[in-house]
Amino acid sequence: MPTHRSSLLGLLLANYSSALFTDSILPPSFTVEEIGMANDTAFPNVYRDGGGGGLVNGKNIIVYSDTSTTSGGPSASLRYFTSNSIAYSNTQNPTSLTDFGSNGAPNLGVPFQPNESAFTTANWNTKHERIAIWPGSSLITPAYQTTAIGFYPILTVNGSGYTNLLYTSVVAVTVSSTGPMVERTVPQLFYAGEIIYGGFSAAVSNIDGNILLFAAAGNGVKVARVAPTEYTDRTQYTYWTGTNWSQTPPSADSTTANIFSVPVCSLSGDCNYFSAGGSSGDIFYSPYFKTWLAVYFDGFPDNTFRFRYSLDGQVTGAWSDQMDLYETVQGNTFNYAGHAYPGYDQTGKTLLLSWTYEGEHTKMAQVTFK
Repeated sequence: MPTHRSSLLGLLLANYSSALFTDSILPPSFTVEEIGMANDTAFPNVYRDGGGGGLVNGKNIIVYSDTSTTSGGPSASLRYFTSNSIAYSNTQNPTSLTDFGSNGAPNLGVPFQPNESAFTTANWNTKHERIAIWPGSSLITPAYQTTAIGFYPILTVNGSGYTNLLYTSVVAVTVSSTGPMVERTVPQLFYAGEIIYGGFSAAVSNIDGNILLFAAAGNGVKVARVAPTEYTDRTQYTYWTGTNWSQTPPSADSTTANIFSVPVCSLSGDCNYFSAGGSSGDIFYSPYFKTWLAVYFDGFPDNTFRFRYSLDGQVTGAWSDQMDLYETVQGNTFNYAGHAYPGYDQTGKTLLLSWTYEGEHTKMAQVTFK
């Protein structure tokens, strides 16, 4: 009898797995169309970089990094500056943004803690050094909730642009018609010298609803998980080692703990493995392909979105080889901060992309899968 039950359970699990995942339309074929520059016409002189965001209680939002407001044009005198800002993006017309602020200047999106503001006050005039919050990871909303969660880096920046990571912070984001509201629910989570889980991307598991935190660490992408009710308690996080989930994180240079490594090829065709695992991007479950997708810039300065997918429908399973998705057009400097936004089309047939152009604009494109 136990043998019969075991065989029946195995058959049921196999059928369930087949229902969850199919490779009938993979590898994908697709077209990509650039759709323009994102802006809010009511805030005409705003220049910023970064990006990434998510669908929060029915609204698609984008969270930016350094945000400058000038008196007119990118080279005009600076009227207002903030370390980050948040805009709503029209789901049907993604390049149409809605900013929140006054006198044409967006408000600060993710707030500073008092000690962080005090550091900037004490050091900016004398050392030209400040604390910055540069969001670069996706916002995720656990099942049956209306508050999104993000994992953002806090760092010091000096006048020469040199940065030094201090720690990451967890934010909770709610939305209303009057703008987003952001709370630092965990002021400090992971610290410099550790694997910065959640700093690259975050997602919600399609199987058990756990929060998945992805890190670009050492030589590839690594993942941790935590229940959505426990994300404020770091002792509840577990880390993928390559064979199991452990309460002890792997070393940053562990190759077995990678869910995939990210090759970077030179113009001559020579490839190695990028030391940071990927410079920016997003990992998410696609209902269209019924598997996990990774869309990212890999750090090689060729302005190209890369793409890969899970071969068995599992985040910790085997992944496909890296493919080129879309080569963006370069302006006066390399493009960066490439992101994907699955929330605009929840069927997964189309996918919105954004990237920072010329260091101060957001360009967008739409991928249509066949």
